[in-house]
Amino acid sequence: MKAVEKYLEMADTVLKNSLELVDTSAKKIKDEAYDGYLNGFGPAVITAGLLPTLATYGAETNRKKILDAIAKVAQIGNIITGQLLLEHCLQASKPQQNILKEKIINASVALKLMIRTYNQKS
Repeated sequence: MKAVEKYLEMADTVLKNSLELVDTSAKKIKDEAYDGYLNGFGPAVITAGLLPTLATYGAETNRKKILDAIAKVAQIGNIITGQLLLEHCLQASKPQQNILKEKIINASVALKLMIRTYNQKS
């Protein structure tokens, strides 16, 4: 859990600034599916692999919003979009990909924890 803790503050900041994902004034998630996409991200990386998961999330509009948020929380260089994150991971060596995988999963868990502080849209 300690590895995830260092991403919590950034996850909170990203959510507060992400008008596509949450309505900060009402403290609500704009689409209930976002919570599900975050819940499924880590298991997808573990079962399908990092690159296929990044490619899949980057190919669909709503999942792309989640991937963009994960990229911002992970703070890997100047990468702020899911597309740039995918490109960076594609160019990384296998040992580098393993390090990136851990950072990206931790960032997604931090986002998952922080998004739970928002109400589901009814």
